[in-house]
Amino acid sequence: MQERLNALLEQEETRQRVLDYIAEESIPYCSGVIYDPHQTQRKAFVAKLRSKYIPQEGVASVCFIPHLFGKIKELPIFVGDTFFQRGYTYDQMRHIVQKHEGTHLKQQVEGISYVDTREFLRDYTQGKIRTEVLSNILELEANLTSLAPEWLKEYRLSQEYVEEVTRRCNLSWCNLSNALLTSPTPEERDYIRTVLEKVNPKK
Repeated sequence: MQERLNALLEQEETRQRVLDYIAEESIPYCSGVIYDPHQTQRKAFVAKLRSKYIPQEGVASVCFIPHLFGKIKELPIFVGDTFFQRGYTYDQMRHIVQKHEGTHLKQQVEGISYVDTREFLRDYTQGKIRTEVLSNILELEANLTSLAPEWLKEYRLSQEYVEEVTRRCNLSWCNLSNALLTSPTPEERDYIRTVLEKVNPKK
């Protein structure tokens, strides 16, 4: 079955149909899941908003736009070729889009769980928070949220896949720990400490 799925996903015209199936299930704050192999649609979306966004590394992405926090009620999820080339199962694809990227959508609309998002982003726009710190906090929450026990069971995730997500979660936590040592502002140090105190690295 996995071989058949991989063969289908080699065809570009099939990839958007797969994403459409995934998007049929409810994803709060999602305006669509878009196959965007050359990032042209993401660039056009950001250019239309005339806004700076926080780029996220990964096989799929949501454009987190600091100064529009709480002002946008829906955003698209953009998906590149790598998403289809990693050999993910269909359930793993669903998990990435619905739970990991779904958390990024929630962050844009409702906020980041670990900090007072409005104050945090105010300090960010004033240059008191580095972009890599914001990015690691966003990723830490998205990865950790996606590892909730109920999702592991519902999406029938393999141990190997869970370990991959856990590794990314721990990497963000370690990046924040290291950033604390080089932080140039007291505001940033306070935010990092708050996050690290609330989140324990996964094992």
